[in-house]
Amino acid sequence: MSVKVRRAALLAAAVCAAIGWVLVFRVRAFVKAALHGMKDIMDDPAAAATDFVKFVPEWTGKEGQVKEAFDYYDKLVYPGQKVLGAIDPERLSKLQDFYLEKGIIQKKSPVDDLYTNQFVQ
Repeated sequence: MSVKVRRAALLAAAVCAAIGWVLVFRVRAFVKAALHGMKDIMDDPAAAATDFVKFVPEWTGKEGQVKEAFDYYDKLVYPGQKVLGAIDPERLSKLQDFYLEKGIIQKKSPVDDLYTNQFVQ
C-alpha cells in the first residue's frame, strides 16, 4: 500500500472517529436538555406548561391542555425513576407485552436491544 493510500486511510479513520465523538456530544447535550425539561415538569407542571407555550407560540390559548398533559406525565410516567430519565427494563418489558396484546407490534424484541441508559447515568 502506498504512503498516500495509508495517509488517506488514516485521515478517513480520524474523521470518522471525530464525527462519532461529535455525535456522542450532541446526544449527551440533547439528553441533558430533555432531562432538564422533564425535571421542570416534575417540579411544577403549571409553570412548565407556561414556559412551553412561550417557547412554542402555536400552543397559545391551549395552556390548559399542555398542563393536563404535563400533569399526566408527572403522575403516571415519571414517578419511581431511580435515575432521572433512566429506562426500567421490567417496565419496558410490560409495555412491550401490552403492545403485543393490543396488536401494536407483531412480535417482541429483546428488551435490552430497545434502549440505553448510557446518556442518563
